[in-house]
Amino acid sequence: MVNRFSTSWILAPQRLQDLRRRLVLIHKNGHFRAFLSDPPTLRGQWGKVGNPPLSLAAPLLNPLPAVAGFKGQAENTIDGKGRMPVPAKMRRSLSADAKETFVATRGEEQYIALFPLDYWESEIEAGLAGLNNFDQEDREFIRRLSRWADEVTMDTQGRIALPKQLAAFAGLEPGSKARIIGAYDRLEVWSPEVNDRHEQAQETLSYADLAKNVMGGTPA
Repeated sequence: MVNRFSTSWILAPQRLQDLRRRLVLIHKNGHFRAFLSDPPTLRGQWGKVGNPPLSLAAPLLNPLPAVAGFKGQAENTIDGKGRMPVPAKMRRSLSADAKETFVATRGEEQYIALFPLDYWESEIEAGLAGLNNFDQEDREFIRRLSRWADEVTMDTQGRIALPKQLAAFAGLEPGSKARIIGAYDRLEVWSPEVNDRHEQAQETLSYADLAKNVMGGTPA
């Protein structure tokens, strides 16, 4: 489900960015669960999509400093030991709190997702902690995401060792090219051939229509 807020909320782009950085929204059956670092009394509170409690708008009143997201793309060769150079322009988007470390896990499509360590700990794990392990769908999602997760730290040359199981899943092997795509909060590592096929399959929806559907909500 696309994360889309109520059209009754008229959000400037910067405020929307601030909200996304303070809230982890997990949609399920037409509802969302909001996880806030503060105030803790709202943790795990449920609300109808499009009708969040008024108190959830609090993060909008306290804008946070902007953080540069990952962007751009590059192709690098995986060496004989399974190490892949992280492009320098993307390394510069890592905060010091990431400790030059990513959490690698399986992407939603056939790619490796690389999350900065600090983002994984503050955002992804916060979301997982609020899920219900007695709910089959929640439990399966936790299991699938966590079983593939592995920390990878860059060496002095800016390379990371891709976990073998993840590399095999993504169709990557030593000596092959890897396409690294900056996707705001993560890096996506694709086989160029797999990525090309994925892009071709998505051509039924034009970029203009996609932008309109995701970003072009009309205020009420």
